[in-house]
Amino acid sequence: MNRLLLCTVLGSALLAGCSSMHHDDKEVTIAPADAPPAVMAAFAKAYPGAKITKIEKELDNGDTHYEIKFSDNGKSSEIEMDANGKIVED
Repeated sequence: MNRLLLCTVLGSALLAGCSSMHHDDKEVTIAPADAPPAVMAAFAKAYPGAKITKIEKELDNGDTHYEIKFSDNGKSSEIEMDANGKIVED
């Protein structure tokens, strides 16, 4: 009986610890007007004439990134920038 109780408590603690590892990861869709000016300026410079279809603000381990989905000359693509407009991933 004590062994079962111990296994239950330890298993619960392990699951709680693992689930808390992803609480920092959050994505929220925002309007282009709500993105930092540095992000929008860097995007416009890198992709002049591209049409933004969606922007997601992501909080990942304390860092804020902006994933911009867009179409350029009929081709869909996406890019990820930090809050200063530096390309993190394209």
